[in-house]
Amino acid sequence: MSSTFTNEVHILRAELDKVKREKQAASGLISSLQRDLHSKVNYYKIIRNNLKYILLLKESNLAKLGREIDGIKIDSRDKDLRLQSLQSKVGYKVKIV
Repeated sequence: MSSTFTNEVHILRAELDKVKREKQAASGLISSLQRDLHSKVNYYKIIRNNLKYILLLKESNLAKLGREIDGIKIDSRDKDLRLQSLQSKVGYKVKIV
């Protein structure tokens, strides 16, 4: 074999080794990015589910407060009617503030 040919083979082998190392490094980076992306996707899914749960709780609390307000309104109307009835029986009007 000629010296030039042997030199060419060494150069090509060195280039091939360099390309293999670069491929391994790129593969490692890709794997790392995929893991990071997967973690972030899971994190955002958890946040989304928590926000949905919080929203459901808020809606439930609003509905409960609405029912309480309706109950207070009914109670107030009943008391107004009783007061009016007492006023008509006594013949005295009480100013409601």
